[in-house]
Amino acid sequence: MKLSFLNNPIETIFIEATKYCNLKCKICHLAGLQKKGLLPGISSFSKKEGHLSYRLFEKIINDLLKFENYKNIRINLSGGEPFLNPQIFKILRHSQEYGLKIIIFTNGTCLKNEKDFQKIIKASPYMLIFPIDGSSSAHDTIRGNGNFKRVVNTILHLGKMKKNFKSENLKITVNVVINKLNVESFDKAIPLAQKLGCDMLFFTLVQWSDSLIIDTFIKESRERFGAYKGRARIIEGIDHKLGILNSREIEKVITKINLIKRRVQQDFGFPIFFVPDLMHSNEIKAWFSRGCYKIDYCSNAFSQIRMDYNGNVYPGCVISSALGNINKEPLEKILNGEKAKKFFNEIKTRGFFYICQRCCRRSPQSLILKNL
Repeated sequence: MKLSFLNNPIETIFIEATKYCNLKCKICHLAGLQKKGLLPGISSFSKKEGHLSYRLFEKIINDLLKFENYKNIRINLSGGEPFLNPQIFKILRHSQEYGLKIIIFTNGTCLKNEKDFQKIIKASPYMLIFPIDGSSSAHDTIRGNGNFKRVVNTILHLGKMKKNFKSENLKITVNVVINKLNVESFDKAIPLAQKLGCDMLFFTLVQWSDSLIIDTFIKESRERFGAYKGRARIIEGIDHKLGILNSREIEKVITKINLIKRRVQQDFGFPIFFVPDLMHSNEIKAWFSRGCYKIDYCSNAFSQIRMDYNGNVYPGCVISSALGNINKEPLEKILNGEKAKKFFNEIKTRGFFYICQRCCRRSPQSLILKNL
């Protein structure tokens, strides 16, 4: 039996390793929520609260082991900054025992000593994803002064350790978030990733960042679910305007993306992906322009799920309240329960949401249907 969300096999589970981060990246919802006073900052950091516990992770894994497809499910540990979780290495060691496909999103600034790198190599996660936003100046403008150098040094050190320990399983990956602050230099991440010996590179289009979409989502959430609360409120943290480009900037982004896609057939030394991989230039233009649209389709709404550090389970997007809590009932029951069916029927009868148009997990096959 496979783990499924209403007959849709689960491909990815995002687990919040911690709600804390040591940076205040301008494109991140956490920094925006802190600025609005909706989330405590790193000064509130506690070793007991706000982190995924080893006990809860163990419970999640024990639940997954019941299903025949557990080794094929990608488990993405994110946050916050996962390496602020004091139990993160214990969590990684436990996942290694069962051959789980663990992917860690990290800003690359919290791994500071030889022991940390050795622990990562020994735990052998499937992938570590580091941010590099193009040039050093663009990266530091987005993520804070000195952080470009820190993440580069981390990647270099980890690559060296990987080579010394002959750890071929670990994929060192770079993610570039294309936004208003790195239009001129986001493509510079390619030669840098080559120089650093990376295994893979992603270009992600910055999501939401338009007050029109955010205001529409709040209104639509109240109309369709009768409430706007909980996890859905993270959308308020992304009203940073960094996804709205002028016509010159949009044309530059489109030109660079098309050039990279033509050249990707060459041997860069690693694969390059776009998230989402929009097929047409007019879709990229719509993404970076002010406006609110409906889309016709997104498989990720039911092939992915999210869990916060308390065990609350959500669909793979932010548009729904929690479907249940894994501390109180098995995952299979949550994903096939009454709340899950209500969520499915809401989409089936009234379609997807305006917010879906500019989500980084939007299916590339989806098409724009309606302009607000």
